[in-house]
Amino acid sequence: MKRTVFIIWLLACVCTVRMDNFTYSYKDAMRCKEHICRHGYSYETFYRVDANEMRSINVDPHSVFEMHIAIQAASNGHIVLSEIPNPGVSDPVYEIVVGGGGNKFTELRRNLRRNAKSSVTTPQILSPIELRGFYIKISEDGLVEFGREGQALPLISFNDVDPLSVKYFSFAAWNGVEAKFLYDCPIPGDTSIEDIPNSHPEEPKLTPTDKLKRTLLMGRLPSVPPNPVMEVKLGFKLTSFRYNTLDSKLTTTAAVVVSWEDDSMAWNPDKFNGTTNIKLRQGQIWKPSFYVLNSDGYGAMDSTNPDTISLASSGEATLHFQTQTQNYCFDTTTTYSRWPHDVYQCLIVIEPWEAHENIKIEILDETDAKFEMFSDIDTVIHNEWQIMTEQVTLDSAMWNEIIDLINSEEVLNTHLSDKMIITVDLAKNPDLYNLVFYVPMLVVLYVTVLFGLMTAVMANVLLISNFGEALGKSSAMKQVLTCGVVRAVFCLPSMKKAANGDYSVQEDEDSSYIVDSREGVEEMERSDKEIKYGDKAELAVVVDKILFVVYLIVFVGMLAAHY
Repeated sequence: MKRTVFIIWLLACVCTVRMDNFTYSYKDAMRCKEHICRHGYSYETFYRVDANEMRSINVDPHSVFEMHIAIQAASNGHIVLSEIPNPGVSDPVYEIVVGGGGNKFTELRRNLRRNAKSSVTTPQILSPIELRGFYIKISEDGLVEFGREGQALPLISFNDVDPLSVKYFSFAAWNGVEAKFLYDCPIPGDTSIEDIPNSHPEEPKLTPTDKLKRTLLMGRLPSVPPNPVMEVKLGFKLTSFRYNTLDSKLTTTAAVVVSWEDDSMAWNPDKFNGTTNIKLRQGQIWKPSFYVLNSDGYGAMDSTNPDTISLASSGEATLHFQTQTQNYCFDTTTTYSRWPHDVYQCLIVIEPWEAHENIKIEILDETDAKFEMFSDIDTVIHNEWQIMTEQVTLDSAMWNEIIDLINSEEVLNTHLSDKMIITVDLAKNPDLYNLVFYVPMLVVLYVTVLFGLMTAVMANVLLISNFGEALGKSSAMKQVLTCGVVRAVFCLPSMKKAANGDYSVQEDEDSSYIVDSREGVEEMERSDKEIKYGDKAELAVVVDKILFVVYLIVFVGMLAAHY
């Protein structure tokens, strides 16, 4: 039961909406004139109305202006009524916004973009598929009304104490909205042919730049290149990059500058008020399109910013835009073992999009003046990668030879244009990794050295204690320290056998201590008593050298493990 009630209520609402909105049929629309807005909120063409003619066809004798129109748009149908063509922000006008704010309200303004006098909520007043009819009336006493066709009461009204004498009207839409307007429509239900207004578009006053554009663009096909063989300067500057080591995919953002010459677009600045440079929208003249041949996807390089084409009086055209590319890189298994010092190499192959065009590419250096003009927006973003690029061009014949060498099967290449090869070498920036790895390593080495010093100090403390004294006097330690091999390994003074069977120190040739053989037996006995072999002093020397060798091996091992 509830579901049935809801459906009936919904149908009633739909019927009410359709009854409230008068829709023009195809037959009705054929009796009107058409105006289409594609360039957003811009009143481009103004139409002139004849006041005497308007009075003669008005049904209401007290109306000085009556207009019947139809609008087809998703939202934002703008109508302006003025006394002059191309009014400014401060000029008095009547501006009516139908379906503003996403098709939610209707408003009457006294100036462009401001000074609203009346506003009402009108959800879904416009339709993107239906031509919905409306009327505008201005009475002699200054009452301005706007309403739906077929309804007696207007949607909005405003009593103007200083009414305008409307002589011009125009239409506009909003950014991203295309709107169709029907004007000079007869009163709905009136089948007479004579009572139809006949407004005329006002010829716009062109500036010298507009006159120049009209002269250059008249009869020109933007899809046809100016010459059979076009010489194009192409500059490609990487501004940011990101490399995925797992997928071997390089994602780059690049600034692209394209320059070419068209002699048919040159002009004499003296004939056009000294104009030496003009801006043209993309699509008004021919421009070369490129794509990345080894890209992850397929399609022309899309511009992330709708920049205009700069055209000089010499016929040289320059286009700057930013784009993003994705392509796969070469990789080997050895690169992972070298982390974080791994190195990768990537190729970006750029080719003209149109196969039938013959374009000769000349590399435009990053230091060129054309690049310098956009240096404020082409900021290079640095990250953990160090990058080096090299750019070369290959003609179609050389490219075909390389492809034939790589592929065993014959590959047909129909492109006649050159190709631009960009080699990108990527290497990890070592600064961050040096900070991450070397700081802990230095801390570990510092702690290790402190531990070694403490161990050496503790060993020396033990040697000067009773334990060291007892250890030095032990027979086992005496035998070890007096062993010739041990003394040679630890660089202890060698021992020689005396005539009485005891050991004495072998005198070196450069020793400053010379024993006089004439001093007698008492001197020899005194020297033998002073020289002690295997005492705790020699034991301390051996311990120090052992600790030095141990910590040297540990230090070298840590460095070897790091690299």
